[in-house]
Amino acid sequence: MILCAPSLRCLVTSRREPDIWKSLQSVASCVIDIEPAIKEDVAKLVAFALQQYSIRRWGDTILDLIATKLLDAEERRFRWTDLQIRRLCACPTEDDLLIALDTIPESLEEAYHQALATIPSTLQERVRKILIWLASSFREMTSREIAAVVSFPFVDDVLKICTSLLVTVIDGDTHETIKLAHFTVKEFLIVQQSYDESLYWYKFTTQLAHCCITDQIIHYVFPSSISFPKALRPYAEAFWLAHARQNDATTDWAETQLLVDCILKHDNILFKNWLRANHPAEACAQSPLYYASLLGLEVSVMNLWREPLPGGNENEILGSIVTTAARMGHVEIVRWLVGQSQDVTSYIDLPRIVECLRVNIHETLCDLLQKRPKISLSAGAIHAATKNTSGEVILGVLLDQELVTLAITEDIIEAAAHNHWNRKILDMLVWRRVREFPVTLRALLAVAKTSLLALEMLMDHRRDDISFRDHDYSALALEQSVYTLQKLLSQGVKVPITPALIESMAGSPCGSEMLEHLLDHCAPAHSLSKREVYAVAACFDLKILIRLMAFQWDEDVNANDLSQCIAYSCYIEPPKRTKLSERAFDRFGRVHRDYRPTLRRPNPDAKNNALRLLLVKAGSALRFTKDFLRLVATRFDIETFVHVLDHFIGKPIFADATRDPMMHSLSDVLACIDRQDFKC
Repeated sequence: MILCAPSLRCLVTSRREPDIWKSLQSVASCVIDIEPAIKEDVAKLVAFALQQYSIRRWGDTILDLIATKLLDAEERRFRWTDLQIRRLCACPTEDDLLIALDTIPESLEEAYHQALATIPSTLQERVRKILIWLASSFREMTSREIAAVVSFPFVDDVLKICTSLLVTVIDGDTHETIKLAHFTVKEFLIVQQSYDESLYWYKFTTQLAHCCITDQIIHYVFPSSISFPKALRPYAEAFWLAHARQNDATTDWAETQLLVDCILKHDNILFKNWLRANHPAEACAQSPLYYASLLGLEVSVMNLWREPLPGGNENEILGSIVTTAARMGHVEIVRWLVGQSQDVTSYIDLPRIVECLRVNIHETLCDLLQKRPKISLSAGAIHAATKNTSGEVILGVLLDQELVTLAITEDIIEAAAHNHWNRKILDMLVWRRVREFPVTLRALLAVAKTSLLALEMLMDHRRDDISFRDHDYSALALEQSVYTLQKLLSQGVKVPITPALIESMAGSPCGSEMLEHLLDHCAPAHSLSKREVYAVAACFDLKILIRLMAFQWDEDVNANDLSQCIAYSCYIEPPKRTKLSERAFDRFGRVHRDYRPTLRRPNPDAKNNALRLLLVKAGSALRFTKDFLRLVATRFDIETFVHVLDHFIGKPIFADATRDPMMHSLSDVLACIDRQDFKC
């Protein structure tokens, strides 16, 4: 049925609850009454019970009487029927059985009332405390913990004073868990509003229950000189705050709330230790009002607000308090604080809120910002959103509700792309504001580094708007990953090779590899200038220069100067390892060389090959001088030296350089060198 109608919503309850009925009656398109089916099931339960020996032994007459009593009653809940069957099974004589039949309670609530009425008045206070804990604790309680609640040294005594009709024990893997016997017991005990305790000593409101528990466990967490049982301490440390937050500002809470306020106001070492364990970042000294906002104690905030603030800028202090309540998602406190001061939101730390807020996101942000002038969302706030697993939701609320203004800049894009593990922020910004994105090289690199999906969306909508200026190339020089550039190029981004690009990348550890990839995708569209050629020869891997030999150069490129660039060429090589770890540092705190860029000289073969190709490309433009010959002899291998001599021997330029017209062969040159008549 669900597969055929995906929008279908079904709500199934075991019985017709008044509050559910009132809330959903107006929107329910179809109501199926299961009462007849429940009656049939109850009849089956009764029939099965009558077949058991403990009841069947009394004969058919008694069986008919039992069936009539149970099936004709107005109360037809399983729990009530099961309790009556157990009650009848426990009767030892026929007279007892008949008395039990005559005194069957009319309802389940009456059954619970009868059970509680049998408890002696001397034990009622302890039983009530046990029931309060079992009905209102935030987790299941162990038998030892409940025994500690009423200061019983032995666990068995708890079950002795509480009838099994109300309380049951479950054997867990490591400890016994004690709980209310059925959820209807809790419904019976808890009332929605104040009542006369003299009539029903066992009933209580939810707020009163939390007040009683808070009053008790707060002494376990922050004990005075009196020693308390240790069994309740783990629960007290974990949940005292959750119980204290239930304060509804009624008179029942007056004394307990005073105790909570005192803990916040006084220099309590136990409170600081608890704070250090549960909120280590907040352990530094702060005002009581700050701690009340941090912990979500709304009534404490209202009480402490009336007291003077500590010295300092009052607006900044109030802004810090509101920021703390907002980042913890304490909606009611945020709403109340904002209502007390008109300008308090002008001093909030929005990036801190965006980074930490994880609960009550929509309500908190709307109450905080909706009635105030719009705040411009900074790059810091976007960066903070990437650190928060709920950052996408937060940013969505801020933009959808128009609580802030946002101008998409390069800084905003880089902030959104900061966290590679959380691409959702960047994807959402591109999806919402793609037309506002600057398509500079810096922005494109930031997007490509983090999200391929965002890059594809950007290219689909803004490809024709892409253009680069000289100052954009500095972003490429700062990029530490060649893979980022590869993603850009694979999406069809054309990065023109210009003097500004080459000069910017000359000092980049990845410059040689990046320039090689650029040459693979985009050949220079112009004649290479002297600046470009010299920079490539001096600061890049010479295999780049060898590739550029195939392109046109400007006429002002001096081959002799270029040969010097080749001879003394060196380039920066990226580190072997990029992810820093403990191994990256030695005992003196210095970074290991594997994690540092390295200055490299080119491969000798590449250097020799580059000079040989230069001889061919330069031709007569390369002048044979003593300086050139000395350079070749000292900076290149012997084979290249011989190749250079062989290239120039017999040419007038060689005779002019050596001032010896008789040298026409390589053997003549070598003989001259051997006689030391010709010194380089």
